[in-house]
Amino acid sequence: MSESEDIKKSVIDQVEEVVARAKEQLEKVECPDHGQALQKLEFDRAAGRFAIETCCDEGEKIVNEAMAQLK
Repeated sequence: MSESEDIKKSVIDQVEEVVARAKEQLEKVECPDHGQALQKLEFDRAAGRFAIETCCDEGEKIVNEAMAQLK
């Protein structure tokens, strides 16, 4: 494996750790109509993209606001 492939794999591993911590916090976000607002938060390693699903439009707004607060 080349050095650049090692670096890419390391970065992706770090992103997955960040996503896991964020998911743990975001699962506590409550929608007033549906309870838990976050339905899915996954990192698609192959595509290098996030898959995020929420309960409704209001839930999405609440989750987005919570994401902005994550540290």
